[in-house]
Amino acid sequence: MSTHFSGDEHYNSSNFIETSIKMPMQTFKNNKLDYILKFRQLGDRKKQEAIIFLPSIYETEASCYRIAPLFEQAGYRFVSVTTNNHDTYEACIDTFDQFFKYLGVTSVHYIGVDSGGFLALQLQNTINFAAKCLSCTLINSYTRNDMFVPRKLSLFAVTGPLVAKSDLKKELNEVDQSIPELESMKFVKKELDTLGMSEAAHRIQLRMAMTPPLYLHIPPQAIMSIEPLDRRLSFTPRFLPSLTLGGVKQALMKHGSDFTHLEAPEDLFTYVLCHIKKWTPLTPEMQAAIQAVATQNQQNTANKAPQSSSTPNQENTENQTSPEEAPKPTAE
Repeated sequence: MSTHFSGDEHYNSSNFIETSIKMPMQTFKNNKLDYILKFRQLGDRKKQEAIIFLPSIYETEASCYRIAPLFEQAGYRFVSVTTNNHDTYEACIDTFDQFFKYLGVTSVHYIGVDSGGFLALQLQNTINFAAKCLSCTLINSYTRNDMFVPRKLSLFAVTGPLVAKSDLKKELNEVDQSIPELESMKFVKKELDTLGMSEAAHRIQLRMAMTPPLYLHIPPQAIMSIEPLDRRLSFTPRFLPSLTLGGVKQALMKHGSDFTHLEAPEDLFTYVLCHIKKWTPLTPEMQAAIQAVATQNQQNTANKAPQSSSTPNQENTENQTSPEEAPKPTAE
């Protein structure tokens, strides 16, 4: 896959078109309620184990296009999903339960970005679920959604869909405008433009919906919180998974920004692959595929200048960064 990436090209890039042909957008409808999931998948449909990618509130399921082929090459089944018209987590859990049965998936590794990571935690918090959670990778995510619940009557509460997209666009623009805009941010802004007003409103409703107490039904070590040091969007540091969930692995990336799957897909792939390999039984075929990808990555690295991102390791000892190097979070 070419490393060229232009956020301005959005759906017109050759990489996106090539990946979209291989993984066209599909829909799944809850057979009891009028809820819909939009999804794309890549890899062997017969595999009962899958990587489930849950994008941020600003994106569609198409934003996986830079990272999905990397996992396919490593032998994994990859599914990218967005919640479309869900506005409660109970509804999401019910639909995902049916969805996994429909796919024939019995075990999953979640990769969630921002609100997608929060959704992943809610899904693993469910017992008697169709698919067993093996691991979670949370990228720029959080464990509580208190900061999104309005403390007073908001304009969104009155007008709903009319202001939903503008509210989300405002969040993306609350960054230092003196710094050149990243290609990943350009892409995500165009992603947001494609959302309908109703879908944007449902996403905001879901983000601030009530949730049950959070319990981990997987070992805390099976959860990795990826926290890039060059993050630009505001966040609430006290709700970071690495601070609120004891025993969770923390991976500090020097480069990755807010949408790491778009900004630094190869680096993210390396981090996630190191993590999920610990929590999945590998077949000989998958081991061979993973080795082939590793060899290709080594050859690519040898042919280009050193990257700024640090190299992760499975014990996560070299990924730690001193407080002086960490980004200054925005206060609530």
